[in-house]
Amino acid sequence: DTEMSCTLLLIITENTVDAPAYPADAVITISMSVVNAADQPGIDENWWTLDVLRSTAPVFSRAVPSWPVVTQLRSVRIYLVGSRISAESTSDIVVEFTPSSPATAIYVKASLPLGFDFGGVTVPGYVVDTTKTSGSELYVTGGGTDAFLVGGQPFTMKLENVKLGRGGGTTQWSIVTYSDVQFTNRSDDRQNISSFLLPGRVEVLTQNLYSQFRSQGSAEPVRSLLPPRSGEAAVVHLEVTFSLAVPAGHRISFKSEGEQGGAVIDGASLVIQDRFQAVVATTTIVLEATNELSAVVLPNAEAGTVALEANLPYLMILSLVPPSTATTWTIETTPAAQESVTNTNDGETPAELPVETLGLALDATTEAPPGARRVVPLTITTSTAGLSSLVVIAPPGFEFPTNCGINCTVATSVGSGGRLSVRLGLSLPPGTSVQYELIVRTPTAMVTLVATDPTAPVVFDRVWFIQGFDADQRPMGWGDAEGFVISSMPDCQVTYAGLPAAVGIVIGIQFTLRFGGGKSLVISPPDGVGLLCSYETLTLCPAGDQRQECVDGVECSQNPFTLTMPWQLAAGHYSLAVSSNMPPESPRANYFNIVVADEAGETVDARFQIPGAPILGTDIPLDVASQPTLSWSSSDAGTSSIIRMGVDFQSPVDNVKALFFQFPKERGGPQVVSDIEVTTDVRALNRDFPLTMTQWFDDSVPTALKIFVDDPLARTELPAGLYEFTFRTTQPAQEPAANLWFLTLCRTATCALPTEEEGVAHHRPPEGDEVHVSFALPGFQLGTDASSVSRLAGASEVTTIAPGASTMSPSQFMNTKAGGFAGGFVLFLLLSLTEF
Repeated sequence: DTEMSCTLLLIITENTVDAPAYPADAVITISMSVVNAADQPGIDENWWTLDVLRSTAPVFSRAVPSWPVVTQLRSVRIYLVGSRISAESTSDIVVEFTPSSPATAIYVKASLPLGFDFGGVTVPGYVVDTTKTSGSELYVTGGGTDAFLVGGQPFTMKLENVKLGRGGGTTQWSIVTYSDVQFTNRSDDRQNISSFLLPGRVEVLTQNLYSQFRSQGSAEPVRSLLPPRSGEAAVVHLEVTFSLAVPAGHRISFKSEGEQGGAVIDGASLVIQDRFQAVVATTTIVLEATNELSAVVLPNAEAGTVALEANLPYLMILSLVPPSTATTWTIETTPAAQESVTNTNDGETPAELPVETLGLALDATTEAPPGARRVVPLTITTSTAGLSSLVVIAPPGFEFPTNCGINCTVATSVGSGGRLSVRLGLSLPPGTSVQYELIVRTPTAMVTLVATDPTAPVVFDRVWFIQGFDADQRPMGWGDAEGFVISSMPDCQVTYAGLPAAVGIVIGIQFTLRFGGGKSLVISPPDGVGLLCSYETLTLCPAGDQRQECVDGVECSQNPFTLTMPWQLAAGHYSLAVSSNMPPESPRANYFNIVVADEAGETVDARFQIPGAPILGTDIPLDVASQPTLSWSSSDAGTSSIIRMGVDFQSPVDNVKALFFQFPKERGGPQVVSDIEVTTDVRALNRDFPLTMTQWFDDSVPTALKIFVDDPLARTELPAGLYEFTFRTTQPAQEPAANLWFLTLCRTATCALPTEEEGVAHHRPPEGDEVHVSFALPGFQLGTDASSVSRLAGASEVTTIAPGASTMSPSQFMNTKAGGFAGGFVLFLLLSLTEF
């Protein structure tokens, strides 16, 4: 049988018969390479024969028995069938082969990669010999002594729960069958079988799901700290390793899956960074589906280049919109042109879940003053079970009292924006809403939002946040809502002359109270400005029979300066004058705060950070010779009255181009108006004042009068002296709410009233670089005479003007000193200015 025999012919050359190639009794060794028969030869065939011939004549012949042949297994296939295919996972493997000989036991060994473990394997229909099975070696029997393997018949068995080897790569196996259950008599075998490629393992070391606001800390100081919510844009950071190196040109893919769908992945969002934060180049990014993305790594690198090293961490960054339900990540690498997987995590990385959106509602239509105690009604809604506490984060500047509400405890500050939080011990069943009354104190100054457009209007940050936690303090959800408006008292104005270290300077104060119920007025001046309990209530007390009772009933205290009224203030515009002492230089925080409080001391209305007047430098030294006083010829409603005002320069003053007088007025209400019909209705009482011979005053504004300083010779200073002026006005039918007079020394002849603005006091003196200084004088009350003594400290005695006295016209100015004028009592202001 040619298939069962092999003949080897060796020709040996001899010289003569007497000189043989091999002498008698010589040992001849012949070595050859042979292949065993596929099957065991028959007993009469399994022999080796040796015939020695000389020429064709036999010399001798010998036959010896051959070794027993262990037959080979044919058609061997070993492949993975389990859902897990990555290195070190537990999976199922199918072993197929055709035996040559009958057998009753099977031995299987996984040689490569190292780390296979059959310790927990089961083989359905067969018995694992646990006394022998260990590590990468498996022993299987049929459960008895009968042969279950039949020669020539294909055989299949399934190995369940195999712990796959480490690292991954091409697997190598050996299989031996035995004719006995003691595994001593071999039947067939097959060694060093190269089989399936075991994919490397993708290990997800860390996973972090970040909100879309995480990188916007300056613009979103709170949202950047909160976890992402379902249905909103987010960024996931996956730190991963690959147990098999990924060559350049291979493809990496990410897939998000869940019972109710996966995350929606941004198709151009993939970033891969190595441990040095260097970006690993990718190309051909393909959005395979809304939940799956793939890309080629280092596509242009030379052949053999490793793109992703084995067992080194890489950071994968993806932008996506996560769903509210559980999902998993599948991360795999494959050759670019093949479907075989080279690394995988078997799709078993649970995706970090976003949190839910909590419902939060506030009444955003109301307004509250700054620094006030308020009860804030909150409506909170949740759809998630397990909420055991809530944290409320207020807008910047809000404060919480200790008794902030039921089961409310003051927590900590949040972020860098000056926000405080409280914790509410509330449990909310899913799908329910709860109403809660939170007690807060409103901020004294609102914080503006960061604007990306510098030309955009200023927007104040008034967004509230709420965050829900479970019993283990894990975040479950958050929500936000725009809160009510914090608005300050409008029409607030503080006017005074900022003379260094001056004593008894009158400060004129105006404000509009929007809410009734105020019982006390608290004024906090800048550091160094001392307010004295020397004041004129002006319109704080109502006109009429009750005025004196109100004036007498006001109580004053200092530190802080407080006026306590005998009864509540109604909503409306008010003015008052307070005597004060000035600091030697401008305070660093040059602001006034005005608070109207109720009987319990709680804020009714307020305005903070009202700009104070700058303290003049030494280049403009002004000394007050006497305090402002007010006299008038008539205080009856609707009558004409002559006003006398002046300024006393103690030394020559540089660069005064105009004197600007303003009369009390009220926006849309009564006001003192000019009653100047002819030039002689305005008179100067000191011939040294350099009046122009033409138009030397401007009365075009009904509630103001500007007198120009003539400067034909470009004079640089105004001589020292008392300069008084008289002019005619008409008294209103009612006292103006802003019952204050102003006198401004102007640097330019063009100084004018500021433009009226909504919410800003309309009764304001000229402002800006055109102004040296402005003085405030308390107005008089209708129906009172000039013998009424001012409550301001240092007030001069009232001067009585003799009937029939005359005043000067410009033509008389050159030959006459100051004279009197007809009328009753007059108003004058004596101010001492050493120099400008």
